[in-house]
Amino acid sequence: MNLESAAKVLGVHYQTAYRWVRTGQLPAAKVGSGYELLPEDVERLAEERRAQARRAEAGSPDWVKAQERLYEALAAAQPEPAQLVVDDVLAAGATPLQVCDRLLAPVLRWLDDDDLLLPGQVAAAAEICEEVAGRLAAPPRGRPRGLAVVASPAGEGHRLPSLMATVALRADRWRVHHLGADVPDEDLLSFITEALPDVVVLSLIVTDGRVAEAAARLTAAVDVPVVVGAAGRSLEELLEAVEGAVRAGAG
Repeated sequence: MNLESAAKVLGVHYQTAYRWVRTGQLPAAKVGSGYELLPEDVERLAEERRAQARRAEAGSPDWVKAQERLYEALAAAQPEPAQLVVDDVLAAGATPLQVCDRLLAPVLRWLDDDDLLLPGQVAAAAEICEEVAGRLAAPPRGRPRGLAVVASPAGEGHRLPSLMATVALRADRWRVHHLGADVPDEDLLSFITEALPDVVVLSLIVTDGRVAEAAARLTAAVDVPVVVGAAGRSLEELLEAVEGAVRAGAG
C-alpha cells in the first residue's frame, strides 16, 4: 500500500500521513521516491484513531484530531478553518492555556520540521497562529493578581511565544502589558521603570548568546522579579516560575 492510499484509509491529508511516517507513528519502507506500508499497520493506526474519537465523544477535546486539522489548515494557509479548530476545542471545554500548550505549540513545531513546506508557508502559518492567540488573550475577569510586563528582548524576533505567555498570564488573572518581540534594551528598561510591574516575563526561543546576554542585563538592571522563558517550556511551567519569582521577591 502506498502513502496516498494509506492517507485515504485513515481519512487524513497526505501531509499528515507523511508526518506520521517521519515520526515513526506509521511504519513505512522507502521505495524509490515514495513509501510502502503494510495494510495491518494502517488498520492498527485507524483503530487507534477511532478509539480516540470515541473518547472525544465522552466530553473532552480530541487533541490528536484537533492537531491534525490545525496542521492541515495552517499548511494550506487557511485562517478561517484554523480558527474553527480552536473554536471547537474551546467549545469542548479546553482552556486558552491548553489551546496554546496542546494545540498551537506542537503544531507549529511540526510545521517547522516539515521539509515539504517552504519558509514562506511556515511564516504564514505563524501569522495565523498569532491572530488566533491574540483572540485568546482576553483581559482577566475579577480581581487581578498583579501587573506583568511580557516582551522578547532585542534579537528575538519570534512573536508568538510572548503572545502565548500573555494568554497564560491573563488566564491566571494577571493584568499584562504585552510589548511584543525584538524590543530594544533601553525601551524595555524605560517601560519597566515607568510601569512598575510585579513581574517581568521575557520570552526567548533563539539560541543566540547576545539575546541571553540582553535578558541577563535587564534582570540585573531592574528591581522586580524577571522570569525568562525558553523553547520547550510549557505555559504551566512558566506560570509556576512566575508564582515562585513573585513569592521570592515578596519574601
